[in-house]
Amino acid sequence: MRTTKFDLWGINFATACSNDSQKSIIKIARELTRDPDKESRVSEQLCKWCYYHGRRLLTGQAFTSYKCISCSQDHSHPNTGVPSLCMTCAAAYKLCKQCCAAMNGRERKKIGNEIKLPSTRKKVKKKFSASS
Repeated sequence: MRTTKFDLWGINFATACSNDSQKSIIKIARELTRDPDKESRVSEQLCKWCYYHGRRLLTGQAFTSYKCISCSQDHSHPNTGVPSLCMTCAAAYKLCKQCCAAMNGRERKKIGNEIKLPSTRKKVKKKFSASS
């Protein structure tokens, strides 16, 4: 927060904002370390960062449609903070539905192509014409 006027009120306001920001970061760090809502977080298919920090982000209250980046199916979400993955794909691949990070926080050597998701894509018959 940048003050526009050099006076005592501006200094105290900037100090209060700075202190609030520091307290907020320390609180998030504690939550990330302790993971106090782990059961709820895992059931919502969110990584630690998205659960403890992401819920502080602003979203609009409007049902919003989105397409899962894995299965390409259309879904509806109750606000404008739409996830990247649908719950089915996120759970199948054990990924955060919001940011696609691994739920266990460990980097992988492969995506997990061995997982078979239910087929949702329509088969399209190709027509070939004999034109010269």
